[in-house]
Amino acid sequence: MSAISEFLSGLPSYDVQNFSKYADNQGRLQTRKPALHLPTTESPADQVIVPEKSNILLRYLHQKWEKENPDRKRELNDGELPSHSLKRPRYDDSDDSG
Repeated sequence: MSAISEFLSGLPSYDVQNFSKYADNQGRLQTRKPALHLPTTESPADQVIVPEKSNILLRYLHQKWEKENPDRKRELNDGELPSHSLKRPRYDDSDDSG
């Protein structure tokens, strides 16, 4: 008795023919040719394919958002400063009295 038939013998089955189409390794092997890419244009021999550093979905969403909201990128003009800035001025701690 082969290992496969031993495995299948303990399974609940009402019809023995349910497993009749199972083929052991003795059967004919189906060999399918692997997919092959045939280029239609000549590419340079020194060409290097490098993956993008950013995710394509995130890049697409950022571009879409920028197209829909072009004026939100810089709401303030370059000369305007907000009256309630969160930045504090830098104080010089060095003593120049000397």
